[in-house]
Amino acid sequence: MAFRLIMRKTLFDLSGPVKTLVLILMGVAVPTVVLFGLRSHFLYTSSEVQTTFAMANFLNVYFLWVAGFLPALVVSASGAGMISRQNTDGTLLLVVTRPVSRWQIAAAQLSALVLYAMLLQAVISLLSVVIIYLMLSLDTDMLKGLLRAVIWMLPYSFLVTLAFGSISIALSAVFQSRVKIMVLLMIIIVFVFAFGFIGNMVFSNTYEDRKLSYIDLGRHLGTVFVPLAERAGGTILICHGELAPVLDYAGVDAGMRQMASAQYEDFRLGYPMCPTELAFTVNPAVSLGVWIGV
Repeated sequence: MAFRLIMRKTLFDLSGPVKTLVLILMGVAVPTVVLFGLRSHFLYTSSEVQTTFAMANFLNVYFLWVAGFLPALVVSASGAGMISRQNTDGTLLLVVTRPVSRWQIAAAQLSALVLYAMLLQAVISLLSVVIIYLMLSLDTDMLKGLLRAVIWMLPYSFLVTLAFGSISIALSAVFQSRVKIMVLLMIIIVFVFAFGFIGNMVFSNTYEDRKLSYIDLGRHLGTVFVPLAERAGGTILICHGELAPVLDYAGVDAGMRQMASAQYEDFRLGYPMCPTELAFTVNPAVSLGVWIGV
């Protein structure tokens, strides 16, 4: 009973209409602006090329923004100081009549935080798909493809949300100062999303030799994302370099596939089919284990 009451109260606190609307607009704005800026690529091209281009850019933006930096920032800001603040001002006493253990409070608030963030991402994803569909005048098959991609991307979204939500709740249970918690969370976010980029710049020739990829949490995220992107319909995109930002981020060499004994063509798109096995710097199962451990 106490778990449900705390979770319900946390959801109520999180889901303010103004805040939620602002977050939805922020989430939808980036994919809309990116695809609108690239709309000239859709002029005088076949529907097959339009399909490939739209799907590739949608997956790139989804990885980097919709299910990457945005949910990490949202759950971190929302979870920072959540436990310490409610313990200090005594608001939990208003909804529970008996003493509640610290782990129950943390579990209930984390569950509410993850549920709110996932619902938010689902709304942002669906709105983005509808806006892109209308803005680029895509056909219904492409609409179905984008919706299928959203479904395959939700496990990745859940992983990011759960990881950063757990970190923010854990820090909130340890520290009283919200400012201190936010500073630590921003350091963690920068480390996750920028370490690989900076590391490759500084150690451009020795990054892999130094085994830095094994502590690059952003690369681990990318390694988890790429197999899902293939399932979402991105195999041909990966084959022809359309998902280059994600592949580079994940440390995947799209050229080092196991070659098939015979080449054959994808008659739907008119591209030569690529072999289906990617060469990952880190095994996706290992990367998933790393983030589950986090």
